[in-house]
Amino acid sequence: MIRHLQKRLVGILTILLSLIFIVILVVLNYMNYLSSISQQTRTFRHTIDRVGLPAFCSDDIYDPRLEDMEYAAIDISNPREIKILSNHLTDVSAEQLAVYTRELSGNTHFSGKLDSLIYIKKMSLPQKLIFFTDTQELMENTWHMIFRSIIIGIFVIFFLFLLSVALSHWLTSPVVQTLESQKQFISDASHELKTPLTVISSNADLLEKEIGTNIRLKYIRQETTRMNHLVQEMLTLVRMDNHKTVYHAKVSFSLSRTLMGIVLPFESVAFEHGIFLNTQIEENLNFYGREEEFQQLLSILIDNAIRYTPAKGTITVAAGQQHRKIYISVANTGEPIPPQIQEKIFDRFFRADESRENQEGHYGLGLAIAHSIVTQYHGKISVNCKDGITTFQIVLPA
Repeated sequence: MIRHLQKRLVGILTILLSLIFIVILVVLNYMNYLSSISQQTRTFRHTIDRVGLPAFCSDDIYDPRLEDMEYAAIDISNPREIKILSNHLTDVSAEQLAVYTRELSGNTHFSGKLDSLIYIKKMSLPQKLIFFTDTQELMENTWHMIFRSIIIGIFVIFFLFLLSVALSHWLTSPVVQTLESQKQFISDASHELKTPLTVISSNADLLEKEIGTNIRLKYIRQETTRMNHLVQEMLTLVRMDNHKTVYHAKVSFSLSRTLMGIVLPFESVAFEHGIFLNTQIEENLNFYGREEEFQQLLSILIDNAIRYTPAKGTITVAAGQQHRKIYISVANTGEPIPPQIQEKIFDRFFRADESRENQEGHYGLGLAIAHSIVTQYHGKISVNCKDGITTFQIVLPA
């Protein structure tokens, strides 16, 4: 659970910080681009004023100051005739210049950018002129800056990921300490409870030999059994949390045979409750793991199904393999589980119906144990209620 929380925090923090950084990077690059456009426009206007209109408006006059500049000058004094005075733009034809000029004729701006060109209008002269210059160098510098920004961004995002990892550990450290304290308390309390429960059970046995069967002794033995069951479940969860199971090492075993071996003893229990128990377990299903865990897993699900299936109801246990996934499901007819409860049903000590659970001696740990078993095999367990059938489905990697 802590690892899942830390992964979510790392993901959220990394995405959030990265988005903030990317927005800042985009804004800075865009502002730099606008500033460069403005600077080149001012430089172009200053060059026109400094060099003079004759050098820009005639192809016959050579000025060494314009040797490296690509420019064009258009006369729009006559609205019916566009006159190209000069065109030193490498990639723009006279026809395209005429199109640009017509587009700018109704424009009230005296300077700006149109496609890949910067334009400046001189409208207060005897001649009405539009000057163009290209932005090739500007665009090259802009792309170089964007490329550098991307490289820097990759390193910054990697750094933000490392920072998110550190922050996630720092943020979850109080939760980790609390959970560790809870687990230690549960472990200590469970171990401490085992001794007095054993003493109570032994003394009840001795009293039964001395005075015979007694309703009070029956209650004592019944409650002792319930407490022993609770203690055992708590210890099981603690061991799973600490990855200290008392089961054997993982081996390859016949999952089909194991599941059938659990289902068969429950047939008599289901019969006593007037419930039909069906099986749809494929043959030759094999799995690499601990057989005892899957025996416990299926026992929890079938026991849960029997408790919530009414008389003349049906329970179906199914298992199969498809697309390198093993599917195990236990479905039962009966009252559906409300949606708001489905999200909490695998939480520890959660009981959908507290009065009923208490009467039957269940403490809301069975499904939590089932969830722990499935997740340690990197599988998923879920519950679905549809058409009066509640289905617990397990998906495991084959």
